[in-house]
Amino acid sequence: MGIEELTAALRAEAAKLEKDILTQARVKGESLLNKAAEKGALMDAEAERMTEKGKALQKALSEKNRAISRRKEMAAAENRYIDAIREKCRTMYREFMESNDYAAFIAAEYGKVARELGEVEEIRADRLTAGILKNIAENKTAISIDGAVLDGFVALSPGGRIRISCTFLSRFDKAWRAASPEFVKQIATVVNNGV
Repeated sequence: MGIEELTAALRAEAAKLEKDILTQARVKGESLLNKAAEKGALMDAEAERMTEKGKALQKALSEKNRAISRRKEMAAAENRYIDAIREKCRTMYREFMESNDYAAFIAAEYGKVARELGEVEEIRADRLTAGILKNIAENKTAISIDGAVLDGFVALSPGGRIRISCTFLSRFDKAWRAASPEFVKQIATVVNNGV
């Protein structure tokens, strides 16, 4: 074999090796691209799933916020009705305070308190009630007008250890605790129906 034949054989061998290397590189490149595409598709699917999950969570949160907002609105409306009831009752109680029956009522309430405490050392009251109690209470009981006590009186035992409140608000709170479940149902019905 001559040089030309040897050169031609080497060139053919080199071309074959180059073709094999390029084929292997192409196959390996395609394999890497396919794996990258698969991984990308998986990542895209995971991103889509996370996005959908985020949207679902956002929707649920939005619905809960709307429900909470509605509950707050209803509670505020119910509180407005309760405040209106309280103020109507306070007005009626103050009208009662102006009646002749109020003095007998205060005398009966003072009697209950005196029996419960055994001895009443001090009474704090609004101006009208203090005037009535001055004619009823024992002489050793200190009676004072207290601007913080509205619509009734507060009685204190010796040393101020026990305090009994006989005011409109204490009576209203007691009556409200007993009657409120039915009132709240009625108020909720009114609020829900927009009346």
